[in-house]
Amino acid sequence: MPTTRTPIRRQGIRGKITPEAVALYRQLRKIHDSGDEERWREASDLRSKLDQVLGRTEPWLENIFWVIGDDTPPDWMTQDQDRVRRWHEAKQVLTALEQADAGVA
Repeated sequence: MPTTRTPIRRQGIRGKITPEAVALYRQLRKIHDSGDEERWREASDLRSKLDQVLGRTEPWLENIFWVIGDDTPPDWMTQDQDRVRRWHEAKQVLTALEQADAGVA
């Protein structure tokens, strides 16, 4: 039986990795890697701007900077499959940004 649903044309994450997103990521990554907590708190406007550019403005999405250095979600998260899925999405975004920053993408 045919459906009357209209398919959603979703843009993959690669399409959202713009030069602006890479520049914001590069700035934020330097602050993150410096370990300076005060500068990191002050960078909240930059983090918000990056989220907007990436189309990741929903408050329940995992922050891409929370997945740095981890290959799998933390154990405490594994009981919540929605959160695990969001963790993996954040990891994909982080990987795409890292590749774009390195000139791989």
